[in-house]
Amino acid sequence: MNPDEIQAAIQRAVKVTPVLVFAAKAHLIANASGGTPQMIEAFVADIGATLPQPVVIDRSIEPAGVIHDVARWLACQVAAREAVWALIGAGALVPRSVDLEAADLNVAWTTVIPGSGGHSSGWHFGPAIPIPSQVSLPSSGATHLTDGDLFLATLDLPDVDPKISESLREAFTCFRHDLYTPAQVMLGRAAEGARILLGDALVAAAPTESAAISVGRDLKRGLHFARLPDRVVTLYTNAADARIVASSGVSHADLRGVLVWTEALREARNAVHHAIDAPLPATWETTATLLMGAVPSLRRLWAVTAATRS
Repeated sequence: MNPDEIQAAIQRAVKVTPVLVFAAKAHLIANASGGTPQMIEAFVADIGATLPQPVVIDRSIEPAGVIHDVARWLACQVAAREAVWALIGAGALVPRSVDLEAADLNVAWTTVIPGSGGHSSGWHFGPAIPIPSQVSLPSSGATHLTDGDLFLATLDLPDVDPKISESLREAFTCFRHDLYTPAQVMLGRAAEGARILLGDALVAAAPTESAAISVGRDLKRGLHFARLPDRVVTLYTNAADARIVASSGVSHADLRGVLVWTEALREARNAVHHAIDAPLPATWETTATLLMGAVPSLRRLWAVTAATRS
């Protein structure tokens, strides 16, 4: 492949995924100091996408590796710059300069290798997204309530179910737009999903136990929110062996404490029914309380689920 063909292949290979933007957000918040371009380069290095330049092009070098490395570097650059603006929009970062840094995304290449001739040039992939040259955390501090991705980073749940992540992101989108009842409903959906997966894992771990058989039957029937939470917790309390408790680090009392948060969510979620009023109005304060309670509660649910599956 000649340099023009490689450049075209690189442009096709660039993939800026939500996962990459999520990683950039988490890194920027954890390392919010110094110039913004330096913060971005630190993220690129941390994720293992640093690109030594010039890139060497030669018949003896497989072009697929060059294409992958340059495309990965470009994707990280774009993701980090999008993350900067997303965090500014969420109030998690604040600009400290009116100057915008607007670098070009250029990559130098050469065909010169030791012992041979050649020539050098570069690829131009267009201007980068302009960003403030200086940003920092707000004086009040960044919290996981400012952005859905920051909340997921705070949760730090390995291999979390994609539907749970989707529900949490939608809950935060609603919360940031002052849509408190929808935010509570989507948070309830995430909690329901976590609890269903826990119930499935506990049933699979004790397939011959009568209580597990009953819970499994009701899970299949879709009887989720009304009566199931207490029965799933009771199943863990009565049936889980010491190995699962030790591996999860969640005591029976800890998991039963999750029921308090679950019941509060259930009552809030009932407001979607015309004839039922929630015990407390859906306000910023009540929704924020439920969101903050989600961190320890979802961690415990997921820890027990992972330990039961292993």
